[in-house]
This record gives sequence, C-alpha cells and structure tokens, in this order.
Amino acid sequence: MTSNFYLKGLYALFVFCLVNISAIAEPIVWEGTKVNPGESLLSGLLTIDIENDTVTGQIGGLSATTDIDTSKEFTLFFSPKGIKESDAMTGTFRGYITKTNEVRGHWIRYGMKIRSSSPYATPVQLSKRGRRYEGTVAPLKDELSIFFVGESKSDDRYTFEVFIPETNYGRFYRHSELRFSNQKAAWVVKMDDGGEREIDSGIHDPESDIFHLQLPYWGNGVRFEEVKDIRGLVAAKRHKTYAVPVQKDDGWPVGDADQFGLDSKVLERFGNMLSSEPAETPRKAQTEALLVARNGVLVFERYFRGYDSEQPHDLRSASKSLTGILPGLVEQAGLLNQDKEQSLLTTPIYQTLGFDVDDPKKRAVTLEHALSMSTGLDCDDSQRDSPGEEDTMQNQQEEPNWFRYILNLDAIHEPGSHLAYCSGGINLTGAVLTAKTQQWVPRLIEELFAQPLGIKRYHINLLPDGQQAYSGGGLQLTARDFLKLGQLMLNKGRWGKQQLLSAEYVDSVLTPRGEMGGKGYGLGWWMTTYEVDGRSYRVFFAGGNGGQQIMAVPALDIVVASLGSAYGTRGSIKMRDDWFPNIILKDAIKSQGER
Repeated sequence: MTSNFYLKGLYALFVFCLVNISAIAEPIVWEGTKVNPGESLLSGLLTIDIENDTVTGQIGGLSATTDIDTSKEFTLFFSPKGIKESDAMTGTFRGYITKTNEVRGHWIRYGMKIRSSSPYATPVQLSKRGRRYEGTVAPLKDELSIFFVGESKSDDRYTFEVFIPETNYGRFYRHSELRFSNQKAAWVVKMDDGGEREIDSGIHDPESDIFHLQLPYWGNGVRFEEVKDIRGLVAAKRHKTYAVPVQKDDGWPVGDADQFGLDSKVLERFGNMLSSEPAETPRKAQTEALLVARNGVLVFERYFRGYDSEQPHDLRSASKSLTGILPGLVEQAGLLNQDKEQSLLTTPIYQTLGFDVDDPKKRAVTLEHALSMSTGLDCDDSQRDSPGEEDTMQNQQEEPNWFRYILNLDAIHEPGSHLAYCSGGINLTGAVLTAKTQQWVPRLIEELFAQPLGIKRYHINLLPDGQQAYSGGGLQLTARDFLKLGQLMLNKGRWGKQQLLSAEYVDSVLTPRGEMGGKGYGLGWWMTTYEVDGRSYRVFFAGGNGGQQIMAVPALDIVVASLGSAYGTRGSIKMRDDWFPNIILKDAIKSQGER
C-alpha cells in the first residue's frame, strides 16, 4: 500500500494546514523509508493444470500437485525446500471448481511480522487458456508507513507524534522526544511518574538529516529522512472542483450530484475541507476516502492522503456488518436444505460445533445471539479486564483456537438478555456457517458476495493457523466496494437484477436487539436517529475503528462511505456524529421537499 505518491501526499497534507496559520510553527516531518527489509514474496503468474482429478500448479519456479476432493476443492502448497509454511516465501492456493467449470480460489500468504501476525487470503482471478488456468497472485504486502511529525524545542531536541496510516500503533506513544547528540538519535518517552524511558536509539548523520532506529516491531533498521521540498505538491492539490465520478466496469452507475438532489458545491467544499485536515492530529478524522451514492447512483468520490480507488483498506470492525449478512446470503443461495433447516439464526452454536455442555445458558446460545452481541458469555471488548476482550483473546498463547477460547468462557447472562460488544463472539459465525455448508468462509464470501457485486480486489484476514477467516473484523475492501455493502442493504438485499438477500432477512438485520453506547444494534449493524432541522431520520450504519463508516438513510435513498486512519481517537467517529448529519443531511440535500 505504501508508495512514493502516498508518502509525499501525506507530507504535503501534514504541512498544508499549519503553513497557512502564522501563529503555529511549521512541523518537521521525518519519513520512515524502510520497513520489513528484504521481504520476498511468492507472487506473479499462477498456472493450474487439471487432468482427471489431479491438479498441478506452478508459481515463481515452484510446483505443487494434489488431488481434487469430493466437494471439488483442492489445496496447493508452494514452498522452497527447507522453508516452513509460516515463512513469507511460501504460499497456499485454496481452489475449487464451480458448477460452470470455472476455477476460483484464494492465495494465502504467511509470514507477516509488521503489519499483522495473521495470514491473509486474497482472491485470484483465473482465466482459462486452452486446458490451463492462469491468474496473477498479488498478496498483501507487509508494509507500514511510519512518520515522525515534530516540533523543535532546541537544536537537538524535538517533541513529536508517531503517525502510521495503516494501524493504530502510533497512538500508544505520547509525550515523545527525539534527541540528537554525538551522531546518536534517541527516541525518549516521558512517563506519567515524571521519569523517562528510551524506546530506541541509533546512528544520526546530521549533514544529511538522516537517522536510523532499530524498531524491531516495525521492521528492523528503519531509516528516517527529513522531508523539506513538499510545498509545490500542496499548491497543486489545494482545491478541487466537483466532478462526476469515473465510470468503471464495477457495477456502479455514476451521475451528477445536482441531478440527484444533492448540492455539488456543498460536496466540493466538504471534500476540500477533508483534504486540508492535518493527518497527524489525533483530534481530526484523517479521512482517506469519501463516497456518496443517491438512488443507487455514485455521485461523489474523493480520495485523500495518497489513497486511491484501487487500494483495499482495512475496514476493522465495519466488516462485522458483512458477517451479519452472511447467513442470509447462504440461505438465499439455497445452500441449506430448506425443508429440514430452520433459519440459520436459530442454530444452536455449542451443539453445532460439537461442544457437549451442561450449562443451560450455553446450550441456549444461537447464531442470532452471536451476531447481536448477546451470547451472555464473559466477553466485552470495552472492558480491558474481560477475559473475552479481543486483544486478550488474540494475545494469549494457551488456546490457539479462538473458537474454543470464546466457547470456554463462563456464561454470565442469559442469552439475549444483555448486549456487550464481543468480537470473539461474532467470529463464531464463520465456524457455524462452515459446519452448516461444508464450505470455507472465504469461498462463501467470494461466491455469495464478491462475485455477484463485481468485487475483485480484497483481502481476508484469517485465524493464526490460516484454516478459517476471522469474522470479527479486518476485511479489506476498496472504497467503491465498501459502499456496495451499504447499497445492498438500502436495496433490501438486491444488487442489479439479483436478489442476494431476502427483504425479510434485511429487516431482521436492521432490527435492534438492544442498545450499546446509546445506539441500537441489530445483526452486525448499528441503528440511530438524527434530528436535523426539525426532521427525524432513521439511519443504519457500519462502523470500524479509524473512521471506517457506512451511513445509510432509507427515507432519502442515500448511502455514504468513508475510510480513515484516526485509529483509537475521537476522529474515528467524526463522520458519524458530526459531518454526516451536519453537512450531508443538513446542507447537501438540496430542498426541504426532497427530505
């Protein structure tokens, strides 16, 4: 995801807001130009030959052979001699043959150490060339963009903030100082008790304004260089006039905002305001994409800080909203025996996953409870001391199977009686769906969501063993494809000519089972009401840390998507709580009659 354009765009925006305010000194920005040095990935052309029930694949000079199983699935593992599966130079292709004799599947990459510790599954688009299938493997890269944004306190001391667009790591380092002395650079953090702690140190070259830090958790041997010549880029991107989004072959019709009852001038000003937000300021939203659709037509699209329409973005917990509709997609596709199966939502989780339990509260836990955050298990992500809290679950070493970890928690409430935000609980959805359909969750996502909606580029984070998707958050989609998720719900489960979800299931998803934080919560989706100019608007939305938002208003047939990197700050909900009601609903809708 890192590129020179991305980095320069960030620098320009760091400076833009501040250079125009004379009372505030211009910040000094250092760029971390080296992360995960020497990473070598299996990527490029993947070829697959099928003869009878034997599959042979080749990529990067490696080959692998396996058999197709009775469900028309196969797995090819590619590894140089002596390299373990957890290394980045290995890869696995999990493929399957469709009813129309197409070959589809996902490439699983291992060995990430910086961006994530999880494996990721990425779809491979395969085309038939005679008797051979060919596709390009483009795994998620293990990269971070690291910025130190500082203010001079003396010739050799600077206070600074750490900003990392891809993650919230930087927000954990407050009150940091960068100190230079005797060709040494030291990163020092002031502690709450008045003391100091040196985070790291390295060599400083004062003549070239370059210094090095080891930073083993961010790639080892990170080289930082001060950036100076960036103002020309700022001037070129200071203001943009409204333009109709580009028509692409992705299923989105495009149109002029004014023709769909939206004021293009308001949207233009909004976009330019977002482009001037200083990315390093925690109080700001650090927005990277803003898209608006009305009446099913994409009418506004802007990207910021070097982000663009082709880059998948980490949705964080907003991808729970896709998890919420997966059971409905499965049912609508007819993957269950409807004569024998009741709604998937009534599926008892413990019994389905083979857990023999005596506790009546656990025996009563259903898939609907997992999706609505009401299992009653001792799991609450908002409480650091909760045994089921997401970071606690993911960082513990005693139980590598996160499904078992959550199911082994104590039941402290009756199912359905108490809502508590539990990522590990909603993650159980994947295990239940696989048990019911005998299909891998990434395959379900590809067949039931990505293919029908024309989604070709995405990444799915997996559990540590790589055997199943993590359904609690972390899916990566492009901004346009993220917006499709909201439009699908706004259309009552319809996309184009395809009814992918029943209208009844959509209604069930958007029916609150209770409240958390003053907002209603259904099945992976949130609900609230905005009061704007004396009118009430019922809104449903998806939300994820950093500013990943889908906001939809059925009464106005409008859906907005935003992406951002304000991880762990109030800026994460700036779009939801301020800009959406006060700019989109209040100012951008053209006339009262259209409300």
